[in-house]
Amino acid sequence: MTKILKRSPHYGQHVAHGAKGFIDFAGWEMPEHFSSLEQEVKTCREAAVLFDGHQMGEIHVKGKDAHAAVQKVCAANIKPVAGRCSYSGLLNEEGGFVDDLVVLCLAPDHYLMTAAAFNVHKTPGWLDSHIGDMDITIDDQTNGSTIIEIQGPNSRDILQKITEADISNEALPYFGCVETKIAGIDAIVARLGV
Repeated sequence: MTKILKRSPHYGQHVAHGAKGFIDFAGWEMPEHFSSLEQEVKTCREAAVLFDGHQMGEIHVKGKDAHAAVQKVCAANIKPVAGRCSYSGLLNEEGGFVDDLVVLCLAPDHYLMTAAAFNVHKTPGWLDSHIGDMDITIDDQTNGSTIIEIQGPNSRDILQKITEADISNEALPYFGCVETKIAGIDAIVARLGV
């Protein structure tokens, strides 16, 4: 039986730009590479590369108790500071990982949690069952949005040219985030690398 894989909205661009070796990544048909592995690593280290992160989950936790809710389920201490990100784990009763994620504080009453591709279908339900009776909404926007990563030493200069917000080192520190527009489209920029 042939497994039918989902395709990212960026699939056509992958093909148009010479993607090779499509693979099954968490049920998504994703490009393995475009040129040689050596060239792609070199480009990432010396310039910039894009990664299609569409297979990752995007779960919004909103409401009066949003901070208390993320504090309850995250192993890390999540501070209610708009524009800050935290890396954390969701742990089961034995201390094992349910998922690892980045939590973006968009406002003290609004958090965005990114779910790993292999956990995208279980994390929203797990959150709902473990948060309990709090004044929040859990909004899984995984299918309505996408994640595109840009990495490499030139990534900030490239992104700044099409981004409305100031994303300089001073304005967007390490593990910072900002809601803005990229090429006129509503977006969230998170600085998760140096």
